[in-house]
Formats: sequence, structure tokens, C-alpha cells
Amino acid sequence: MQAIANILRAPGGRIHGALALIMIVLIVGGYAYFNFDNQYYSFTLWLGLIFAPYIVRRVGTDPSRRWLWVALPLGLILCFRHSTSLFYFFCGFSVLYLLESTWGRLNNLPVFLMLLLSTLASQVAYIWSFPIRLQLSRWAADVLSVAGWEAVAQGNVIVLMGQEFSVDPACMGLSMLLTGSLLALFMLAHFERKLNRVFSVPEIMAYLSGVFLLLILANFTRLLALLVFGIMPDNPAHDAIGLFSLVVYVLLPFYFYLQLSLRKRDPQLEKTSLTPRRRSAMKWDLLAGASILVLLLCNGPKFQQPWVVPDQSIAEIELPGFRSELVEGGVLKLENDGALIYIKPGSKPFQATHDPRICWRGTGYEFTHIEKRAIGGELLYTAHLQKGNDRLYTAWWFDSGRERTVEEWHWRWTALSKGRKFRLVNVTALNPTELEREVLALRSIRLPD
Repeated sequence: MQAIANILRAPGGRIHGALALIMIVLIVGGYAYFNFDNQYYSFTLWLGLIFAPYIVRRVGTDPSRRWLWVALPLGLILCFRHSTSLFYFFCGFSVLYLLESTWGRLNNLPVFLMLLLSTLASQVAYIWSFPIRLQLSRWAADVLSVAGWEAVAQGNVIVLMGQEFSVDPACMGLSMLLTGSLLALFMLAHFERKLNRVFSVPEIMAYLSGVFLLLILANFTRLLALLVFGIMPDNPAHDAIGLFSLVVYVLLPFYFYLQLSLRKRDPQLEKTSLTPRRRSAMKWDLLAGASILVLLLCNGPKFQQPWVVPDQSIAEIELPGFRSELVEGGVLKLENDGALIYIKPGSKPFQATHDPRICWRGTGYEFTHIEKRAIGGELLYTAHLQKGNDRLYTAWWFDSGRERTVEEWHWRWTALSKGRKFRLVNVTALNPTELEREVLALRSIRLPD
């Protein structure tokens, strides 16, 4: 309520402050309305919203329009692109602009808060942390083997004394990476208020990078504890050990490091605008606000419609013995009694892919035994899909028509440097033998460039 009162007491007067509040409500409401089905409502999101009033802090009363020059280009790009992440950041930077143009300049932490609460961050944490999970599995198996235990890493599964333990996303994914980073952001906000200082963007990036390394250490020690004591996911101690690791190996070291390394600065008086805002500045703000609303109304409705990616070349692909059809999103579906193949439309370097680790989860399946393996002399990812007593076997890779790879960094860099589009190919079968046969058959066909 105090923040709202401060906005209403903006240098431009109550009318200007009230208009800014109305605009913020319209933007947030419009985003929720247009993008309701695409929003990822997680524990981290609600925790971040609770922390937001403490993390967001005014550090100067002079108006600032720095985020307007980020929001408007994003809105214009959005007119030609379909991206829920772009839409999210367009709305987020628009709100930051409205706050700073009326209430005064803010600290830099809100930008990182906005990033951590985005769906993009959730997907990156889930997909890009996967190589780390595989490495943690190998390290844990090596440590236990040196200690005299019979331990073998098979992808993200560790076989310890004949019993399987899966290094799932909960062990090194959303719950740890995002929640730990969010709590670190809260600590930085605490020290900003305590020491009356503002952390720069490079400083925040450096601190969060250090927290990321601590999170890897915490997850590794947690994994070792779970393996040594034989604690399965349905055991209450599974979550308790995770919370203990987060507090002892991440939050406490980070807090004491900030406590010892930061020195209190002399309080600095804020520069206060002693004169009302000029009418010309108010006119520009009104024009900017109207432009944001127009971009919101022009771009928002398309997120309520199914997104079809134009990639007509994959529609011409046919496999003997398979029924084919184009399904939602421009995905080619090939199906017979023993196998199911999805060929996703080509993705650009900065686009999200229809990753099977996300898409199959939406149908209730859990991924286990994820590993890289060679079939026909080429590497691909394989995994088991489990839902109750139902088990399927799946494999996937990226294919540009000229090159196949499983490496995210490689295909994105190749797409950026050589202008190629990589399609995600996902093959699923009822048994491992059928899976290998269908993979070899599909890889004998060259996809269109």
C-alpha cells in the first residue's frame, strides 16, 4: 500500500501516478488473460511474488525511462514473432518502466527476479541442467567405488549394490536451482537495504554464478547421502536432506560471505526532484503508455490460438508402414502398431524446442534411465518412459538434414553461424529392439534441409 501511495505522489502529480497504476493493472491483467494457458505456475513463482515487495526498492526519486527502450523493441519484434518468453519480458519491462517513470529509479535486482520467475528460466533449468545430472551421477559412482561400494552409473541412474537410484530433475533441476537462486536474490536485497547500497548488474551476475556452483556442490553431497543411506523419493527424509543441503552448503556460506566481504557505506541522500515534471515529459510518457497498450492488444490475442509453425517440407516425409498426420504446432506424427515418431518443426537458435522431456511429462510419463548411446554409429539420447505399469522406450536427437547431434550448444551455434534449422526427432517404441530398428530405419532417410 505504501508503494501505491508513493506512485500516486509522483513528481507529475496524482493524475500521472493514477494513470501509471491503471496501466500496470491493464498490462498484468492482459498478460494473465492472453497467456493464461502458457504460464508456468510453480512454487518458485509464488515465492518470488511474496519476496517481490522486499526485493524491489526505490533508490532515487528522479524518473527514469531506461526500461522503455527495452520494452518497445521487444513489443515490435513480437509483432513478427510468436514467443511467449518475448511476450512475458515485454510486459515485465513495461511494468518496470511505468514504476520508474512515476515512482523513481529502482535497484537492479527486479530484472533478475523477473528472469528467475519466467517460464524460460524453468525450461532452461530443466533441460540445460541435464548434462550436470549425468556428470553428478558419474562422480557419485566414482566416489562410492573408491570407497569400496559396488556402484555403476548408467546415464542418470546409479546402480548401487544391485539397487537403482535415479538422479531426477528434483535432485538437480527446478526445485534447487531456481529456489536457491531466488533465496540468494532475497539475501542480496537484504544487504542492499542494510548497507544502503545498490548492486550493479555485473555484481549480481557474479554472485548468482557463485551460488550456482554452491548449488552443484549441495546437490552432489545430497546425492551421496541419499545413496549411502538408501533413501528413496517416497521417504520424507529425501526432501529433508535436500533442504538441509540447501541451507548448509548454499544459503549459510553465501550469507556469511556477504556479511564478511561487504562494508557498510555512508548513507547517500537521494536526489529529489524539487520541481514538477514538465508537460512535455508527461506527454511523452502518455505516448509511450499508449504505444505499450497498442502493442499489448496487437500481440496478446495470438497467444490464445494454437501456434502452427510453417515447415511444409516435413509434411512430405513418409515412412513405409506408418500413418502420418500433421498435429498441433506443425509437428509431423508417424505411427504404427509398434512405434510412434514425432518430427518437430525446425527451430531457430534462440527458440525453445518441443523437448520430449517436457512434452512427455505433460502426458503423465516420467523419464528414467536417460543416457547417451550410439545406434548405427551415431550418438543419441535414449530413455525409459514410465507411467504406472506402462513402460515405453524412447530416443531423440536434433537433425538439420545435413547433420545430426544431441548437443544443445552445438546445434544452436551451428544454426546461428550457418543459418540452418534443426528439427527435433523423437522415436518411441514398445521394446528396445523395436526402438533400435525404427531409429536405424529413420536415420537411413535424409530429412529436407
